[in-house]
Amino acid sequence: MEESDKRVGGKVVDIDYESTRRFFEQRAERPADTCAWTRVMYQDDNPQLAIARDQHEKDVVLPKLRLRSTDRVLDVGCGVGRWALATAPLVMDYLGTDFSDGLLVRARDNLRDHSNVSFECLAAQDVEQLASRNAPFNRVILAGILAYLNDADAERCLRGIAKVCSRTDAIVYLREPMGVKERLTLTNFWSGQLNAEYSAIYRSRQEYELLLERTLTSQGFRVDLFANLYPEDLQNRVETSQFIVLLHRFGGG
Repeated sequence: MEESDKRVGGKVVDIDYESTRRFFEQRAERPADTCAWTRVMYQDDNPQLAIARDQHEKDVVLPKLRLRSTDRVLDVGCGVGRWALATAPLVMDYLGTDFSDGLLVRARDNLRDHSNVSFECLAAQDVEQLASRNAPFNRVILAGILAYLNDADAERCLRGIAKVCSRTDAIVYLREPMGVKERLTLTNFWSGQLNAEYSAIYRSRQEYELLLERTLTSQGFRVDLFANLYPEDLQNRVETSQFIVLLHRFGGG
């Protein structure tokens, strides 16, 4: 593949899931260094930035989730359990799903002392499978997951989220890196910082707004917040920016 084909702006290009899976299995095996979250938040050459970003995200988002002792949390693409540690002590139970067996090994180890936590190997686009065997979830977290799904599967994932959520008082939290000017797709693009080939889809904000309209807002969810996550001192990208979205379903749908 030519270098020009590995970095595509403004066009819909699919990424290969098997190469993405290999990437994350390799991330699972790397040393955690000074911060366990670098496996999923990257910043290998600056782990303090990963720590600061993690803390800022949780400071901003946790109060908005309004977690209660009766809530059931679903964390789609849970990685090594970063959000499990923050939410499990506050809720009735937590289920984390991920398509990487290696990351789930790390997650189970990190959460071994929490009896209300469970993990399952499941691709994000298959989340609808949980509807037939799990009680509805009150809170759903998707932190940096849709960037690794092609368009049809990103839509399938969000439609599945609508089906596994409670019909009343359900909150969905999304965090995604988005293209600042236009959609940007990396396909097996070499990253010197990560020392690996990396694939991701950075959709534009407008694309995400349309995607949410087709999937969640059409099923009774209201967008309560759609905003940049990080202040300038925590940003280190020019073409992409991390956005957060909070949606709330009060009833119906």
